[in-house]
Amino acid sequence: MTGIDAVKLSQGLPKSSRQQRRERKEHQEQVAAGVGGAAGLSQTTKLASKRGLSAEAGEKALQKMMQTTQRTTQSVNKTTGTFSKLWKSFKANVKFYTKDIMTRFPVLKHCAGFLGGALAFFVLVTGVNKAVKTGAIAVDDFKHQIEDFKSIA
Repeated sequence: MTGIDAVKLSQGLPKSSRQQRRERKEHQEQVAAGVGGAAGLSQTTKLASKRGLSAEAGEKALQKMMQTTQRTTQSVNKTTGTFSKLWKSFKANVKFYTKDIMTRFPVLKHCAGFLGGALAFFVLVTGVNKAVKTGAIAVDDFKHQIEDFKSIA
């Protein structure tokens, strides 16, 4: 017996494309369930293949992440190696140029020794002068303590 389906009137705003897709999918699922086992098997196969594709996409994303991590690690190791080489080169250059300056300018070496000795002499004189002043203050303080002790006794 054939019948006439009721006409559905849309009320309010038109449906969004998302709603239309959802309703279309629900309608397809109902038709598939109504047709029988073959349609059900087809839908099951379709869902299983989608899940398989999503697992495959997850594996690809994981592989991409692992490759990015590996490239980053290699880059860090390469940069660290380059920095180590630069530091060793810098230290070697400092030694080389220091030795070069000292061989080219032996007068500078003697002047540095003379100036160092003069500086040490002035430090010694200043230290002795400070020690004499501190000693004089200590002796004066000691004299006052002895006088206070004699006046008490």
